[in-house]
Amino acid sequence: MDEETKRREEIEARLEEERTLRQEQECRWQEERMQERQRMEQALLAERHAAQQQMQTMFSYLQGLGATINYQPPLTMPWPPPPLPPLGLPSIFPPSGATGTPNQSIGGSDEPPDEHSLAPAASQWPPS
Repeated sequence: MDEETKRREEIEARLEEERTLRQEQECRWQEERMQERQRMEQALLAERHAAQQQMQTMFSYLQGLGATINYQPPLTMPWPPPPLPPLGLPSIFPPSGATGTPNQSIGGSDEPPDEHSLAPAASQWPPS
């Protein structure tokens, strides 16, 4: 039994050593992951900063371009926008009292087209 106890102690010592090595490896991996995360965050921040710088440069360029042609930006629109004044132009919408279907032309009939009305007229086109 003395040898059995000795073998058990050796096995437990090996197991403890493996646990210690595993914990050390886990700590190294965790530290490497943290460093990689920090590198990625720094790269992302640098990318964002570069994009902001580029946008600022473009904005300044456009402002300068507008200033060279004396461009005045439009005023902001109130909400809701004011109603439009009547222009006196013909409307594309029929008057409120008009009847008929929207696909019907003025002076058209309610009858469906027959085979003669669909055929092009011979006198419509000049001879070639």
